[in-house]
Amino acid sequence: MSYSNALLKVKRLEEKYPHYLPKALNNDDTTMTQHIGLDFQTYGSINDAATQEQEPTKVIEEEESDDGYLDDQKDPLTDSEVDHQHKFVALLRKVFAKKKAVDPLSVLDVDSDEEENGIEYHRIKYQSEMGLLAEQFLGPIGKFFFYVVISAYLFGDLAIYAVSVPLSLKNVTGAIPNLTEMQTYQIYVGIFAVLVVPICFLNFSKTKYLQIATLFLRNVSLGMMIVISIIYIAEGHGTSFDSLTLFNFSGMKNLYGVVIYSFMCHHSLPGIVTPIRRKNWLNVLFSLDFVCILMTYVLLCVVAMFAFGDPHLQAHCQSKIGAGEPCFIQELYTTNFISYDVVPIGVFLNLFPVFTLTTNYPLIAITLRNNLVTLFSPIPLVKKYPRLTSFCMSAIASIPPIIVAVITTHVTDLAGYTGGFAGMFIEFVFPALIVYFARKELKEHRYLKFVNLSYHES
Repeated sequence: MSYSNALLKVKRLEEKYPHYLPKALNNDDTTMTQHIGLDFQTYGSINDAATQEQEPTKVIEEEESDDGYLDDQKDPLTDSEVDHQHKFVALLRKVFAKKKAVDPLSVLDVDSDEEENGIEYHRIKYQSEMGLLAEQFLGPIGKFFFYVVISAYLFGDLAIYAVSVPLSLKNVTGAIPNLTEMQTYQIYVGIFAVLVVPICFLNFSKTKYLQIATLFLRNVSLGMMIVISIIYIAEGHGTSFDSLTLFNFSGMKNLYGVVIYSFMCHHSLPGIVTPIRRKNWLNVLFSLDFVCILMTYVLLCVVAMFAFGDPHLQAHCQSKIGAGEPCFIQELYTTNFISYDVVPIGVFLNLFPVFTLTTNYPLIAITLRNNLVTLFSPIPLVKKYPRLTSFCMSAIASIPPIIVAVITTHVTDLAGYTGGFAGMFIEFVFPALIVYFARKELKEHRYLKFVNLSYHES
């Protein structure tokens, strides 16, 4: 990359990211383009430390620039010129890293074999999240709506957790003497709140082992529910195909939201794909992943239908472990195993939401708090009083879902509303918009091969 090409590309960077570049050099008011224009040699003395990581300089021969501009230097570059180019790129990398911006080499470095062959135009070197992508490609309005939607989704998530844990405890212990089941449930909601809400005001950074334990419990419980249902059917219990209610259109509104909620992981995908080295297999990897998830859900639902889908079964399960007849499919499916004759397994499955969701509640609440802080960050008071802001947002994130749990026990409705509205935008709308505008910017700011060919042919 010659000096003239460097100037052209930095000008493009200034147009695209004007808020990252001013006053980047020695608190100077000049922009990068102006500074380079004054003296390209000055980059050799601005920041010697920035060049420590650079590879030994090589004499390279440039022919025609692959960005659509004819190179003004056909002769081999001198060691000094190559050294200044390395320092120039190192300086830009340092400036952009301060703001965690796009890697400047993704725009500047077009000398790799991959890009010359048109194989890969994107290099994901920094971990990103969907909120940052929305801000970069959808602007302030898109960023605002994204954080509104993700906050609504997380709020619904917390409400589901706040309902599921006390409900599971109530199913295991039964009603407290002299109290109704609803009153018992509300007492457990209060105990749950006392345990988890104070933790929501703290901060967590390392949750690796907690996530591994949760993943293990989830998969073990899922496998147990499928296997136990199959055994129950094989023993001659369950119902026949003719007795099943094949269609119930009144449940479509909940089905739509629950299905979206069940497949929801799209807001985490940008951070997941970053450490994957060979990204050319990502489409195949995630396609297989979602197919496996779909097959697991279908298997779970089919065996549940044939095991507990008889409409003549009692509508509500008896709140006593290891006793009573099976009941019709419940909103909280683990409740269907409360009557399983192997008592330890029945207790484990009914307490499964208690183990996993109790530990996840503070983590989700802290995530919601951080999103709320970002959402209201334009307000001056938010930046002026960060501790007070964090306290208030923690309360807003953790307490209202508890109030919702006191009022209702309908998990399916909560999952339907959460998935049907907020989940739909996160899973379908925002990814599509980000891809559309990202491709649009790619065509405007990158130098694709068909542009180069058109230029050279003209």
